[in-house]
Amino acid sequence: MATAMTLYNSEDFAWPCAVIVCAAGAGRRMGINKALARLANGQSFLDHISSCIRAAGLSTIYVVTGAQADEVIAAHPNAAQWVHNFAWNETSMMDSLRLALRRLPAQWAAIHWPVDCVGIEPDAIRALLRERQHCALLGHRGKWGHPVLLSPRAVRELVVCHKRYSRLNDYLATFATNVVCVEGGEAALNNVNVPLRTL
Repeated sequence: MATAMTLYNSEDFAWPCAVIVCAAGAGRRMGINKALARLANGQSFLDHISSCIRAAGLSTIYVVTGAQADEVIAAHPNAAQWVHNFAWNETSMMDSLRLALRRLPAQWAAIHWPVDCVGIEPDAIRALLRERQHCALLGHRGKWGHPVLLSPRAVRELVVCHKRYSRLNDYLATFATNVVCVEGGEAALNNVNVPLRTL
């Protein structure tokens, strides 16, 4: 549905990596799909996240759409490679994530980024990308948050073992001793669920 982004990976990153932004939900508490919600500066959540991803040194972005998909794509025509979850109203974010994971080239890592996770700094993403553990994530003062870096092994396991893990947190808990928490500030713990909340 959209033009693919140019592949790019810094030499000091652990693996080739794509970012998967999950934006399939209707955003009922906000009254709008969160990809279309806007910050105080007028920038949409999805544009804000895309800018952070590119500033961090990555440009391979998949966005999983569902509710208001046509509007989301029309508002961001060149933002990403689009993956549509036709069953968005009956499935979970984990199902949306798996749809995009199946698109990745072999031996690629992935960053899972919920579309309501805004305010992350590019430096935090670069620090995350340097981690070589099974999984890594941004957090604050040791508390886990988002985004989450999935190693190539984790990507394979989440695709193959689709019946075992219904939530990403279940998978991370299984490998808790091999999950690194990278300091990402308070933004790593926040998600925007109410109208008019801005940065």
